[in-house]
Parts: sequence; structure tokens; C-alpha cells
Amino acid sequence: MNNGFIKDYDIIKENTDSKDMFDFSEIIKSFRKKLYSINKTSIIALVGKFGSGKSTMLKNIKNNSKNNEKWIEFDAWKYPNRSNLWEGFVLDFAYQMGKRKKIQNILDGKNKTNSWIKALVAQVPATSLDKFVEMFESSPVKRVFEIQNVLTKIINDNIKKNIFITIEDIDRSGDAGIFFLETLKQFLRILETDKKIIVIVPMGNEIYYKKFDSYLKCIDYLDFFQPKINGFEKFVNKVFKDKLLNINNAKMQIINFFKKLYENEDKLTIRLLKAIIRKADLIYQNQVASNLEPDFRVTICIEASKYFKI
Repeated sequence: MNNGFIKDYDIIKENTDSKDMFDFSEIIKSFRKKLYSINKTSIIALVGKFGSGKSTMLKNIKNNSKNNEKWIEFDAWKYPNRSNLWEGFVLDFAYQMGKRKKIQNILDGKNKTNSWIKALVAQVPATSLDKFVEMFESSPVKRVFEIQNVLTKIINDNIKKNIFITIEDIDRSGDAGIFFLETLKQFLRILETDKKIIVIVPMGNEIYYKKFDSYLKCIDYLDFFQPKINGFEKFVNKVFKDKLLNINNAKMQIINFFKKLYENEDKLTIRLLKAIIRKADLIYQNQVASNLEPDFRVTICIEASKYFKI
């Protein structure tokens, strides 16, 4: 039995697939227009507060994409040691294209030297051939070239559409994330393809400005995500149980409370608001289980007060 005050937990889960409860339609429309106006392969940084809805907006654009688009997603958070981000990206790309085994063989060292590598070796003077081969076999260079060669082939042979790539959480990968973006930009610069590839990189404000100069070297365009929440009525109606909202004008009180918090507390984001509600609901359930008669409005207010001066 659900003794909490939440009606629909899916609305408040930490999930980029969550529905738009705050009418971001205008900012989504504006950013989509910017994406489609870029006429050549580029990397665009989408800078905004953590938890403000950047990834949710990108999911919305992807879910409503056109037939002539292919969307690829890469989440750097899956690679905690950050030492293999490039290989992880290529592997994820290949997997989403149904070509994972081909890349995996290279990563496992099972692939034989490609013909183009042999041709390159053939052009090296005989006097330095042995040293060249030794260097090539004993360093990561060979595998990097093989991986990029296969990635190029996947893009050119298997994709007939424009490509949009979202790179999540790369800003939290420190210098390894910057190196990854530099590698990606270099790869896109030398890539010979007739497809337009747009890479979108969501970034947190603080991290972006901390590494401002480094990131500017890796990106072509910069856009700031500054959504304005026009109202909380739809959100409140979806999240809270009807019987509680109908008690003593509770609905309008909760709506106005969230509205004032959002207007006056700069660090309040949708992610943080959801976290406050989830924690308050857990406390509320414990209060009910202890045979108390809690007021969900008070419970939410007390939980919010841990983050803000109310």
C-alpha cells in the first residue's frame, strides 16, 4: 500500500526520459532550429546548471526527430576510470549501429593489420623499417588508427542520414574528458564523409567556466540553456494525490510555494526539486507508519528548508 503523497513516481524519478511538465516547448523549438541551421559537421556545447533539464530537452528533440536523422548517445559515466573514453565511445557507436563485434575484435587484439597499414609500412625506408614496425606494434598507435578506420567505414557504409551525437557527462571527466573532445574534434576534422555530423555536449556552468579555455578549443558553437518555468500547476497535478490537493486550498499553496522557491533560490533546479519531493515523501510515509497525522505541505517545507533559507 502506498502511504505517501505521490501519485505518479515516474514524474519525479531522476530520468532524462521524463515528460516535459514545465512547458519547455519554446526553448526546445529554439534549440532545434539552431541545430538544423548548422550546415557542416560541428561540436556544440550546451551549457547550463546541473539538473536544469538539458538532457531531457535533448531526449525530447531525439524522440521527435526527422526520418533523415540518426541519433547516437554516449554516456561517459559508464567508464568510471576515464582512461578508455575514446574506445568506449567507438564501441557504443558501433553497438548502436549493430557493428559492435567488428570493433570488439580490434579492442581485443584479434584483428590483423589492415592493408592500408601495410601500405604505409611499405613506404618507410628499409633502413628504418624495423624501428618503425617495432614502434607501431608496441604502442597504442596501431589500435587507434584501426579503430578510427573502422569507425569511418561504419559511418560511410551504414549510415545514409545526418548524424546527431549526444555526449553526456564528459564535463565531469576532468582532463580525460577534454582530451576525449580534442580527439573527437580531430577525428571529425579529418573524416571524409558526405554526412553532416552534429555533436551536442551538455555541460555544467561551473565546470565549463573553470575549464573555459580548454573547452573553447574543442567546440565550434556555444549555446546556453536557461529555461524559464512558467508554472507548476501541471507538475503538481501529475505528482500529488488528488485527495490531498483538495484539502484546504493545498494545491494552490504547493504551486505558489514551488514558484517562490524557483524565483528566489538560484540553485533550485528541476532535479533538486524532485529530490526534495522524493525525500519528503519517504519521511511522510514513516510518519504515517508511526500513526501520526502529517501534513504533506509541512513535510515538504521542512525538507526544502535543509537546502534554502525559508
